[in-house]
Amino acid sequence: MQLGLFTLTYDQIKQVVKENGMGRYLLVYSDGRKEICRLAIGSSGSLLKMCEKSKRYGYYFYPENVVDIKPVKTEPQSELGKLLKLYKKAKRVWIKAHPNLWQSYAEGYKNISDQEVELFLFAHAGDSYLTEKFKEFLSSKGCETYSLFYGVKVVYLSSLNPTRGGWEEYEKMMKELKHNLDNKIDCEYHWQGFYDYSLRVNFKDYEDGYGRAFLSCEYRGCGNGHYYYLVNEKMAVHVEDD
Repeated sequence: MQLGLFTLTYDQIKQVVKENGMGRYLLVYSDGRKEICRLAIGSSGSLLKMCEKSKRYGYYFYPENVVDIKPVKTEPQSELGKLLKLYKKAKRVWIKAHPNLWQSYAEGYKNISDQEVELFLFAHAGDSYLTEKFKEFLSSKGCETYSLFYGVKVVYLSSLNPTRGGWEEYEKMMKELKHNLDNKIDCEYHWQGFYDYSLRVNFKDYEDGYGRAFLSCEYRGCGNGHYYYLVNEKMAVHVEDD
């Protein structure tokens, strides 16, 4: 519902929610501000703003200066829905980054809000280059985006067991890697399993005080394979194929 520059009454807003049911709604205010929130009609007939992650509890909501309200419907298989899912998956990964690794990427995901991301996506829904624009948007906020090209696939070091060689090197890595990250110690490890694996941690070449760490999973005897950013002492995220 939209009435140009006229603000909507409480009853008009409530009617939209009553017709569409409990869910997320995009509210546009007269000053141009936008907000996405979950709304519902309570048992008393009042408009409620639902508490985060709750389907039962909310509080009375009396929005003012609203010029437009529309239900937000994200189809899981739509491009918008897939990008939103990838973003949330990447955020869950990067907020687990070791405090001494990749903090520019980690801080980007910690500082950006889900609502900010949703507002960007809905504002650009239907754009021919939505995916590219979204990655540019995330990059401008300091978020890592290479992993989005590969579906934010995570691998755990504990699953990369040596089968062809490097057993002692692998065990050494599993024992001392956290200590090295905690104390900003450069290190490198090599072992052989399904792939030829290499893990390298580098602090000395970066002046921002944070290290970079890389995991390579290359085909046997070949310089090509799959490449990852090590997020912490347990896992890495896929960022490139060669």
